[in-house]
Amino acid sequence: MGKRLIRWLHVLACTIFVYIMLWLVYVIPANLEFLNPLSDALSDFEVTDLIFSRLRTETAPADTNIVLVNIANLPLDLIAGQIELIGKQKPAVIGIDVLFNSPVRDSAQDATLAQVIRAQTCPLVLACSLANYNQNENQFNEMVYPVEPFKSIGNAGFVNLITEGDNTIFTCRQFMAQTKVNGKETLPFSLMIAKEKYPEQLAAFLARKPEIELVNFKRNLENYYVIDASDLFNKRVDVSFKGKIVLLGYMGSYLGDQSWNDKFYTPMNSRYAGKTVPDMFGVVIHANIVSMIAEMDYLQEAPEWVNRLLSVIILIANIYLFLLVYGYKDRYYDLITKLVQFLQVIFYLYLSVMFFYLYGYKVDITLAVGALIISGDMLEVYAGLFNLASSTYHKRFTPTQELISLQDQIVK
Repeated sequence: MGKRLIRWLHVLACTIFVYIMLWLVYVIPANLEFLNPLSDALSDFEVTDLIFSRLRTETAPADTNIVLVNIANLPLDLIAGQIELIGKQKPAVIGIDVLFNSPVRDSAQDATLAQVIRAQTCPLVLACSLANYNQNENQFNEMVYPVEPFKSIGNAGFVNLITEGDNTIFTCRQFMAQTKVNGKETLPFSLMIAKEKYPEQLAAFLARKPEIELVNFKRNLENYYVIDASDLFNKRVDVSFKGKIVLLGYMGSYLGDQSWNDKFYTPMNSRYAGKTVPDMFGVVIHANIVSMIAEMDYLQEAPEWVNRLLSVIILIANIYLFLLVYGYKDRYYDLITKLVQFLQVIFYLYLSVMFFYLYGYKVDITLAVGALIISGDMLEVYAGLFNLASSTYHKRFTPTQELISLQDQIVK
């Protein structure tokens, strides 16, 4: 068997070995309870978050077509008062990011709010939620609408956000652009809002047939008109609602309140690794989605097979190189491999960040970088195991033959 063929067989075997070890590195912390916080923090980090947390907040202009109104902890009759004052100025659409489905109701306040909502002449969108996901059919079995008397008023869109679990620190990076409920296509709250103000842009977006879409986060509270709960009643509002999108939702007991209710981690979090405090209220996430549709500024994400193929190509190339170094420059193996790994990791991280920043195309290099980082050391482990196995084999079956080490096999 030729040296070149033997070398390639070792490359492939070592590549498989590296992926097995990488899988163990991922699985073991995830199954050890005391390592769960570390596992969650590391698995939730994506290098492209640097774009959102460091660059976007300083360059994004304010979206003056959207006004956010804080409902704080107001009772329903005062929320009705907010809607009534807003409706007098004829906004383009009013969106209410509140789930009116609590089993404990105040019939008098329900009636007051329902009456005000019915009286509005502008389009109005209420919030509902998806429930009972059927994994086999890839659809939800139930849409939880507001209770009567709200169920039959206006349009409704689901407000569910993708955060990969209710009890984790995982970041909201994507949203369900459309999904099925009992076979019927359903749009989220944000797209129902966009439908009233930006129908042409929404039609172009839906023509792409998106299911799971990346949110192009650009703005937080400082990049929108934001009105606190009491400001409307105290007439401390210096912005007109006419022709604008008005979104009512919870943003703390007062503006600046660090409440965690209806608040999420996003890529704009200043603590992009090991996050401690969520940074964006749900209604602001919906506003970012509406802004993205209006500006037709979408992000693209490479398919998973592209990410994996890229990882395999990078790893095979490096294993081949490291095998040559191991065979010819054994004395300088650690120096050369560590330097090559360091330079490549920096290069790939920089390349992926700049590609995402300039073209809005996201390539997940996490697997490639992880495999690259451990490849040099794992090659030495693989060589030790191979030599041990080879030595054991020759001692048992061919005691007179000398050990054929990995280094001997790959050197010309």
